[in-house]
Amino acid sequence: MQIQFNPTKASELSEMLLIHSFDVYRGFTSKYRGFEVPNLTEEVKMKILHKLSPSNYLKIPPFEQFWNWFKKNHGMTLVAQMCEFLFPEDEEECQKMINRVRSNKDHSFWKHIKARIYKKWCSIVTEAQCVYATVQGVESTKKDWKVFASAELDGIGIDFVIVNDKEIVPIQVKKDSFSAYSKNKKNTDENLTRYNLTKKATKILEKEMVKNKIQKPIGQGLLLKYGLMNSGSLPYEYLSQYNNGFVYFKSEKLVTTLNNCFSEEAIGE
Repeated sequence: MQIQFNPTKASELSEMLLIHSFDVYRGFTSKYRGFEVPNLTEEVKMKILHKLSPSNYLKIPPFEQFWNWFKKNHGMTLVAQMCEFLFPEDEEECQKMINRVRSNKDHSFWKHIKARIYKKWCSIVTEAQCVYATVQGVESTKKDWKVFASAELDGIGIDFVIVNDKEIVPIQVKKDSFSAYSKNKKNTDENLTRYNLTKKATKILEKEMVKNKIQKPIGQGLLLKYGLMNSGSLPYEYLSQYNNGFVYFKSEKLVTTLNNCFSEEAIGE
C-alpha cells in the first residue's frame, strides 16, 4: 500500500525508539547465538512482518511488548524448530527437549530465541523508520514521488518502493556487516548498488503496482545501507544516532541522497 505522510505515526515511532532501552540489550545477540542460523519458517516470518510493517495501522510496539506477543503466539513453534535443528536424527530426544523448554519459562533456549527475535525486531523497526523518513523527506522537499510498503513485499526482500518520474525503484535496506554469515545477504555490497530482482520478486511487485494503478517500468533494485563503522562513526551522511545508540535515517538528507543517485543514473544513460 502507499505510505502517506502521517506526522502522528512518525512521531509515535520516534518517541518509542528514543525511550527504548537499547543499552540493556547491548551484547545480547552475540552472547546467545544458538538459534542464529536456521531460517524462520515462512509463516512465522510473515506474522512478524505484518505486526511490524509500516503499512500496519497499529503502532509499532517496543521490543518487550512485541516479545510477549511473539512468545505467547509463536514461541513454541521456534522452540520446536530449534530442537529439530539440534537433533535432526533423534526424534525422541528432540521431543524431550521441547517438553523441557515448554515446562520451564526460564530455560536457556528462550534466551537464544529471544536474541534471534530481538535482532529481527531491530532490523524491521529500522526499515520502518527509514520508510517514514523517506515519506517525510518527500513531503518536506516536495518531491513528486510515491512510496509503497507492505509485509508481502518485505517478505520477498523489498523493504519499500519509490515511484519517481522515471521508474519503479525497489529498495532493500541492509546493515553493513562483514561476517561470513552475512556475505550472501548483500550486507557486504557497496551502498547504493543497483541489482537485478528475481523473476518471482518482479512478478509480485508488478501485481502490487497494477493494484495501485502505477504504470511505469520496474527498475533495478537499490541497496540502501546503514550501520556504524568500527570506530563508532557513521558511514553515510543521511544517518544519525540517538543517545541510546539507535541509528536512524535523516529525512531530507536521505531523500537528497536518493535523488542524486537517480539523477546520476539518468545523466549516465
